[in-house]
Amino acid sequence: MSGTRRTFAILTPEFPPGSGGIGDFVALVAARLAAGGDRVLVHTARPRDPAAIEGVEVRVLPDEFGPRTRRQLARDWAALPRDAVIFVQYVPQGFGWKGMNLPFASFLATRRERIWLMIHEVVYPFVRGQSVKRDVLAVVTRLMLRLSSQSAERAFVSTPAWEPLVELYSRRGLGCVWLPIPATATVPDGFQLPEPTGVPTVAHFGTYGSLVAEPLERVVVPVLATAQTCELVLVGRGSEEFRRAFLRRHPRFAERVRATGALGPEGVVSELAEAWVSVFPFLEGVTTRRTSLMTALAAGAAIVTTSAWCTEAVWRRSGAVELVAGCDAAATAAAVERLLLDAPRRAELRRRGLALYRERFHLERAVQRLRDLYDSSERPARGSS
Repeated sequence: MSGTRRTFAILTPEFPPGSGGIGDFVALVAARLAAGGDRVLVHTARPRDPAAIEGVEVRVLPDEFGPRTRRQLARDWAALPRDAVIFVQYVPQGFGWKGMNLPFASFLATRRERIWLMIHEVVYPFVRGQSVKRDVLAVVTRLMLRLSSQSAERAFVSTPAWEPLVELYSRRGLGCVWLPIPATATVPDGFQLPEPTGVPTVAHFGTYGSLVAEPLERVVVPVLATAQTCELVLVGRGSEEFRRAFLRRHPRFAERVRATGALGPEGVVSELAEAWVSVFPFLEGVTTRRTSLMTALAAGAAIVTTSAWCTEAVWRRSGAVELVAGCDAAATAAAVERLLLDAPRRAELRRRGLALYRERFHLERAVQRLRDLYDSSERPARGSS
């Protein structure tokens, strides 16, 4: 790149504090870009009082991606340098209007700036027997992606599992690049793996939504029943509510279940690094878009997780996690129990996981990819379907 300064304008439905994985991802990328000398502007719909990050200008949008938002974005983007990149964090539900904001998708279709789509979620699925309302949502989200991608220069996906869907429903010839989501709890430089001590512990980190909380409960109940000295450590926002509900159904485990509540990055990393085993049962299978799992990997945790249709090949090839086929609660519990008894295997998984994260998924790799593509003289054509 010549002496000019890169400009990234990031559009996101959420931003810290109190954000989910998308907002945390944006904050990390924005901070690292700004620290490297790039100009970074973030537009966010939530919260009304966003976190301050050194070198990053954050502007709160005036409505839920409605007409006032479209007018503000048009003004702000028009004032940017011609080579600026508009980095849109694409998740249809994030744009309001119950996931069916066609006017905003149409707005993106008309833009002539360098639009890059970071596709976190693609479309709502068609499922046999679902309601007409959900079928309408499935149709509209497909139309939203087609419209939103019309003027896009590039598209990124958080997992290769989305690539066939992006190819099918976005504009012809767009293609996409896999940009794995890094850990959203920053692991300090020079981080050394601690040696877990004390009583055996099984940890989980997440926000405890129903799609993870229900399979998690089915896994940990037999583990606690079999490994009678084991403790369960629930880490993250929503963990205290999950613990209360869990103990109402399983009061005999009251002395062996601890919830941390929301923690800062150092606290999250410490809990995951010190646990004997971390467990992540995902219905769709482990994938790099799961920021909770990526944080555990970066912390050097010994991980038991599940493989299914969404799981990337890297998890099978690397041997960095203990994989259980399908979201089979009994098999997952058995894998956790075996690992609690196998210290050499835990140590091997911890070493492999940390090495894989540093080699493939570290934040610096994602940021450098963005900078390299920004500077590339080879711009993909903006065709139409």
